Amino acid sequence: MELCNDVMPVFLTKNSYDYFYKNIGVYVTLVDNLVYSYPLFLTILMVCERIYVLIFPFGRVFANKKLWWYCCGIATWTAIFVITPFYKGCPVIFDYYSLTYVTECEHFFTYLFNNFNWVIPISCMLLNIVIIFYVSYIRRKSQMNSDQLKRRKEEKVMISQSVATTTFLITYEITEILNSIFKTEYLALSESTQRAIYYTRDSLVGLTCFFIYFVGTPAIRKIIFDRAFFVTTGRNKFKTVSVSAMI
Repeated sequence: MELCNDVMPVFLTKNSYDYFYKNIGVYVTLVDNLVYSYPLFLTILMVCERIYVLIFPFGRVFANKKLWWYCCGIATWTAIFVITPFYKGCPVIFDYYSLTYVTECEHFFTYLFNNFNWVIPISCMLLNIVIIFYVSYIRRKSQMNSDQLKRRKEEKVMISQSVATTTFLITYEITEILNSIFKTEYLALSESTQRAIYYTRDSLVGLTCFFIYFVGTPAIRKIIFDRAFFVTTGRNKFKTVSVSAMI
């Protein structure tokens, strides 16, 4: 999406970009909004899971299979939330030259997202801070065995991922608010400076995926490395050893 929105227009003439903007840009922006909105809504589930695990350490409400269903439900809701304005004749389109998302008419869902989406990361961050203080308090108050220590370590990793995700999202939203407050000063900057600010903000979304789901998640990182090894060499990284019993 970043290639279509930010890189490809550099190599297009104004007429070519106008054609792209009118005929393809709306679909690219639609997918772009889906890619950004899903992690935003997913942070709500992440925080709810952290709170539940602290209260019910051995509860099954957030078991792996159930988590898949929760994630699918959030993905479905995100798709409905983003696609509805598109089918109601109020699609959002990213304009490369003005570096803004424009729409001919503002749908109710678009209005909600544009004006109140900052509530989600800020609320999640505040809850994460409360969770961190609570975990620290419990750790000082009690002596834990090896199983409990392992559990606490897993909780610490999950909390760190949640905090990192909300930090990236909050930074993106705060800079958007600052741009709105100081709109006159922002527009007075040179085009290159405006683009540098925009690309820095825009990169936060990609960095969220990279640091949270690659750097911070060893299991996913291992899957990616193993898959890359297989694609480049044509063989699995680890040999499969078959054992047969002699009777």
